[in-house]
Amino acid sequence: MRDLLIVTPTLGVSPWRPETVASVAAQAPGGRHRLVAPPNRVAELAARFPASAVVAEPGGGMYAAINAGLAVAGEWGAFTYLNDDDVLLPNFSAVVRAATGAGGREA
Repeated sequence: MRDLLIVTPTLGVSPWRPETVASVAAQAPGGRHRLVAPPNRVAELAARFPASAVVAEPGGGMYAAINAGLAVAGEWGAFTYLNDDDVLLPNFSAVVRAATGAGGREA
C-alpha cells in the first residue's frame, strides 16, 4: 500500500487517538499516515506517534486540516481521511486493493 495516504485531523485530545493510529499501522501497512494537529500539539504528537508524520493545521476546521495533510504529502495513489476517534476495520487493505485495481498485488 505504498501509494495510500491516510490523513487524520485531530485536536490532539481524543482518548481514542492511540487506537486510531494503531489501526492504521495494522490495516494499512506501508501506507503513509499524516496527523494534522494544532501547532501547539505537533511536538507532543510527533514524539508519541513517531511512525506518523505530524503536520501543523492552518486553522479553518477539519477540511482545512485534511487539505493541509494532502498539501505536504507529495504524490499518492489513493487517499482517505480517518477521524481521530475512528479505526480502520480488518479487511481495509482488501477494499483499497479492490478500489485501486491492485487485485492480488500490494496496493
